[in-house]
Amino acid sequence: MLGWLMRRDISRRRALLSTYQAPRIAVLIAVAAAYLARRPADAAWIWAATGLAIFAIISEPTVRLLLTKATPVAVQLPGFPAVPRPPFNPIFVTLAAVGEAAVGGVLALLGAPGWCYLLIVIIGTMSAVIMVGYAIRAVMISRSSAIGIRKALQQYQPEFCVYYAARNGARYQLGMWLPYLERLNRRFIVITRHPHTVAEITELTSAPVLLPKLKSAHGRLWHLVVDSLKAAFYVQNHQANVDLLRFPRLTHIWLNHGDSDKAANYSARHAAFDKVFVSGQQGVERYAAHGVRIRPDQFAIVGRPQIDRIATRDEPLAPGTPRTVLYAPTWHGGKPNTNY
Repeated sequence: MLGWLMRRDISRRRALLSTYQAPRIAVLIAVAAAYLARRPADAAWIWAATGLAIFAIISEPTVRLLLTKATPVAVQLPGFPAVPRPPFNPIFVTLAAVGEAAVGGVLALLGAPGWCYLLIVIIGTMSAVIMVGYAIRAVMISRSSAIGIRKALQQYQPEFCVYYAARNGARYQLGMWLPYLERLNRRFIVITRHPHTVAEITELTSAPVLLPKLKSAHGRLWHLVVDSLKAAFYVQNHQANVDLLRFPRLTHIWLNHGDSDKAANYSARHAAFDKVFVSGQQGVERYAAHGVRIRPDQFAIVGRPQIDRIATRDEPLAPGTPRTVLYAPTWHGGKPNTNY
């Protein structure tokens, strides 16, 4: 148990030790103590009921995780039906477990006969069984959904994907490229890692938006990398990009979401990509200037499509002629060492 709690997955630890769980368990223990003081002969019943209720409370975060993050999501993907939702929220099961123990305490104070507590244990058993059933159901739906998404993708035949691993910034990081990727008139998909970004990305494109199971590790992406997929674009300098980079048959393209002298624009990580798209020669020279070695054949100068509607004049102007200058500064970084 200690090893499990020391894992790096902080979200699971927080789920287990969340503030709304501790009071419930404390109530159950208090009720059990009151019951034992009143009817020590029926200790087995209350310990059984309390144990089942605590099991339901502790297992709720895991069940909730399985119901949400363990099931892949596909929005706007033709041929893939919506994933069925559970009939009710698991939190109601834990509330029922707490209520079951509380009723047991009230019965003990009223001096109810022993058979009444057997009913309480039956209710607690139902709570535990429902939790286990939810977990099994989530695993089955997760597996069938992964297979269903793969079949739908095989029929859809996407040629490339855009992989987005960040939690925030999809509207400007993805948003600046999606219109130009759509102009290619090629079928593509967007893969994101975090559930809360699905709705935001769906507003930006009509392409299918996919959310893999759990943390998008290599094994969780197998059902998305279908045979028709030939290339992957990356617009955010996230360390989790390595999850998709592990598929060697794809052509991996570093697209980025801007061009500046930030450290993120000459990261050594970019050497892992098959192609590094830059807006101009200065983007190529920036890497060498900072000691980052990237082969010349990896670079592709693609310009900056987002400025195609900005009119420029290259010829000299007469003295005194008004001039209009575009000043486009970069955003400040999200960390102290990139706070420009």
